[in-house]
Amino acid sequence: MLADTLRHEHAHWRPLPIPSLALAELRALTRDRDRLLATQQRTEAQLRAILEAYHPAPARLFSSIDRQVTLAFIADYPTPQAAGVVGEQRMARFLARNRYTGRVKPQVLVERLRANLLSAAPGTVAGKAHSALVFAELLGLLNQQLADYDDAIALAVERHPDAAIFAGFPGVGPIGTAVLLAEIGEDRAHYPTVEILLAEAGLAPVTRASGRSCRVRFRYAANRNLREACTWWAYNSLKESPWPVLSTGRRGPVASTPTGPCAASGPAGCGCCGAAGPTVSPTTPPSTTGPPPSRPTRSAPRPEQPDPDTACPTRQFRLPT
Repeated sequence: MLADTLRHEHAHWRPLPIPSLALAELRALTRDRDRLLATQQRTEAQLRAILEAYHPAPARLFSSIDRQVTLAFIADYPTPQAAGVVGEQRMARFLARNRYTGRVKPQVLVERLRANLLSAAPGTVAGKAHSALVFAELLGLLNQQLADYDDAIALAVERHPDAAIFAGFPGVGPIGTAVLLAEIGEDRAHYPTVEILLAEAGLAPVTRASGRSCRVRFRYAANRNLREACTWWAYNSLKESPWPVLSTGRRGPVASTPTGPCAASGPAGCGCCGAAGPTVSPTTPPSTTGPPPSRPTRSAPRPEQPDPDTACPTRQFRLPT
C-alpha cells in the first residue's frame, strides 16, 4: 500500500528536510532533556510518597522537594527523631550553611516542622529513611544533569543562525526557543502555509463532516513536542507581552497552568487561537484605533441560534479533559 501511494501520489508528498549539524544536535539535546525531565519528575513523586509515609515534615517546610535546601534537610535529618531536636538557632545555622534564599523566618520554619512530625514503628522508620536518602541523592543528581543540559542547549542555540528569529518571540524563554527551533526546523519551504504548521503542531482541530453531521474534534496526531512548546509559549506571552491586554482586555494569565493548546489566547500563540478565536500576527501588534465594539444590552434581542442539524461549529471546539 505504501509503494502504491508513493508511485501514484508522490507529487502530493513533501520530502523530509535533512537537518544541518547544528539543528540535529539541538534536536537531540532538547528531546533527551525532555526525557530526563520526566525521570526527574517521577523521582520527585517517589520521594514525596516515601516522606509522606513516615516523615512528611521535609516536604512541608519549603516550596518544593526538588530544591537543594530540601534535599540537604533530608540528608541531615532523615528521621522524625533527628528533626525533633531542631530549634530556631539550629535552623538558622542550617539555612545559612545551605544559602537559603527564601523569605520565611527560621522561627516560622521550626513551627512548621514541629507541626508535621510523626511517629512510626522503628523498623518502618529505618527502612523508609534509607529509601529517602537514596532518592534524595538521586534527585540531586538529576537536578545537576538538567542544569548541564540547559547549558549545552544554550550553547547549541547560540551557534544556530536562526536563533535570533525564535528568541524574539514574547515570553518564549531559552528552552522554548530551543524546542521551537528544533521542532519547526530551518527549512521554510517545509511549511508552505500557516495551516500546515498549525496541523503539525496539533493546534488546529479536525473537522469530520458527512451529510448533515459535522463534528469538530481535538487533533491527536501531531508533533507533541511542538504542541507543548507552543502551549507554554502562548501561556508565558500573556505575562510578558501587552498584546493580550489589547486583544482580550485581560491582564495576566487566565489560569495557573495551561491545560491545552488553546488554554491561552493572545499574542500569536503559534496560531493557537486560529481555531477558537481571533488570530494575532506574531510580527504585527493588534490595531487599537477606532471605537470599541458595542456590546448588547439587556433589552437587546438575542441572536438566532443556528440549527444544530445543519450548522457546522467550525469556530468552537472543546478540548478533552
